[in-house]
Amino acid sequence: MSTVDPDAVAVFGEEELPVHSLLLRLASPFFEAMFVNKMAESRHRRFDVHIASKDEFQVFYDWLHPVSGRDLAITLGNMDAMLRISNYYQVQSLVDRCVGELRCAPPSAERLILSFNCGLTDLQEHFADSIATAIDDFDLGPLKAHPDLLLDVTSRIQSVFRGQKKRLQEQTAELEDHRSKRIRAEGAKQALRQLQVISFNSCDGIQANTWVDHEVTRIRNML
Repeated sequence: MSTVDPDAVAVFGEEELPVHSLLLRLASPFFEAMFVNKMAESRHRRFDVHIASKDEFQVFYDWLHPVSGRDLAITLGNMDAMLRISNYYQVQSLVDRCVGELRCAPPSAERLILSFNCGLTDLQEHFADSIATAIDDFDLGPLKAHPDLLLDVTSRIQSVFRGQKKRLQEQTAELEDHRSKRIRAEGAKQALRQLQVISFNSCDGIQANTWVDHEVTRIRNML
């Protein structure tokens, strides 16, 4: 592909990037339709790019190369832009690659918005849950421009709090049960020690043993 001169130009405001239309068409249904159908871009071989900067599009374009593109890594520094561009131009293989990488990336409100804009419901829920479970770690300011997302995250936060409250109540009840059992056990031990003293000091052995048996039964019922 590199031995043939570029036959199209991507335009970024005042900047331009020469590209091979065939490479774009093979990778993207968007570009296939643009160059094949009698659109202005097809006639003039020039198209405006508003979804990315020139540098971002260059990385995307390089990744499309069937040979050298295999050496390009999806990193924390480029995965957001690569997802945005590949989703817009319908390069599904790159979308899938970016989604896999983003699942392991630190969550953020910006990435939640990106997944929403790309229509990636599973990734959106992943980021929403991650934010809701550690709300103090995130700035929700960017979500103010997206009321539906903010409402969804708020709902998930409330659900997390309800779950935490329920677990706290269960733990408190368990601790109280342990405390009550410990108190009963200590009371029983003390009562047995008293019985031993009374039995040892009693003059009437038979009457004392009967009374001790009765008390032992009562103490056992306490446990």
